[in-house]
Amino acid sequence: MNNNARALAALLLLSLFALPAIAAETPKVIDVERTPLHKDLFDIPVAVAPKGGCNFVKTEGGAADKNKKIALEASLLRIPCGKLIEEIKNDCLREKKMEVKSQSSFIWNGDRAELLKIFQLGGRTTVGKWVLIVERGDTTWLISALYSAKDANASQTALEIIKSAWWQRGEGEEAPAEAAPVVDVSETPFCVADFRGDSLILTKDGKIPTEAEDKALYVISSEAVSCYTRERRDAFVKERLLEIEPGAELEVISQRDEMLNGVPAIVTVAYAGSEEGQKLIYQAALFKAYKVTLFVGIARGNATENLEYFGRLTASYGSR
Repeated sequence: MNNNARALAALLLLSLFALPAIAAETPKVIDVERTPLHKDLFDIPVAVAPKGGCNFVKTEGGAADKNKKIALEASLLRIPCGKLIEEIKNDCLREKKMEVKSQSSFIWNGDRAELLKIFQLGGRTTVGKWVLIVERGDTTWLISALYSAKDANASQTALEIIKSAWWQRGEGEEAPAEAAPVVDVSETPFCVADFRGDSLILTKDGKIPTEAEDKALYVISSEAVSCYTRERRDAFVKERLLEIEPGAELEVISQRDEMLNGVPAIVTVAYAGSEEGQKLIYQAALFKAYKVTLFVGIARGNATENLEYFGRLTASYGSR
């Protein structure tokens, strides 16, 4: 790297963080799917889903919500990620009074990535930053969310926004023609209500909590896991089912194996609670490679009709 490039890298990084030696660890796998709530707020092709009621206005470096006091920034450095990491190990960067609180390694949307939580001391305030470093061939992306370090809620909201970061897998691939919903709601009364903690929530009136008479809602979430044996899959399904209505009496009506667009799934239908307050519980667990996608439907009435809607929504997943 020539001196000019080295100076530019240092200048950009001084405004972000000082990083100790990168610890070797097995990367976790994260695959984010684009939802209708994702927005293109940056000059680089990365989309994020605003959380916690944030309403971002575009700025020169990205976007900001003045009420929530959260700012998003993103930049591209024409430096390979490995060389960049070597540069930022330099102890002189610590002179900016920055401290790395946590660090994790990932394979994120198919790319190598590092996620760091950083505090920068200075003046009367301490700034917190969640910074995602992404390796993109000969270039590196830096995506960050800044917040007041004293605001725990802002920290969690900023983290959830960073964790929603989506980009097209693989260099040279065309971006999708449209940001379609992950399921087809056209033949159901459901619509997108919210996106919380990496879960997409659908209700019949688009509200959380829903004001629909049957209180029906449908939730899609996913988590990265190691490969599952058949026994572990059965145990996983049971564990997640018990978490839907903790402590409630549960009556399993059916549980069967299905193939959803060529991917194995376990679909469970149950009732929870007493007869007076009984709820229909629908759960489908879709097992694909290192990810399990969960579809959960809950309703306090119209069981037959809602069960049909839940099944239709799940069947449409991944078929677009």
